[in-house]
Amino acid sequence: MKCALVILICCLASSAVFAQKEGLAYGSEAIREAQSRQLIPPGAQVDGVIEGIEVVARENIPGSERIELAQLLSGQFPPEAIAELQARIDQIAFRK
Repeated sequence: MKCALVILICCLASSAVFAQKEGLAYGSEAIREAQSRQLIPPGAQVDGVIEGIEVVARENIPGSERIELAQLLSGQFPPEAIAELQARIDQIAFRK
């Protein structure tokens, strides 16, 4: 019985470690995607990736609808950072 419990704990611990490593792979992919879309300035160096907050996904957002980051991210990030990101998103979203 004790042996089965130890094996179960080891399996759970190893699966948690694997999930963290898998998430880091997506972090690198996200950085490359942001660089290719010029969301990260040319020549900028990414020091590291930390786990972010999870924002509820919205599907089928009309192209003309403005996404208000302040409503989604208030309390999570400084207002200056939200305002700068909002300006960048608006610039990209409403290019004509």
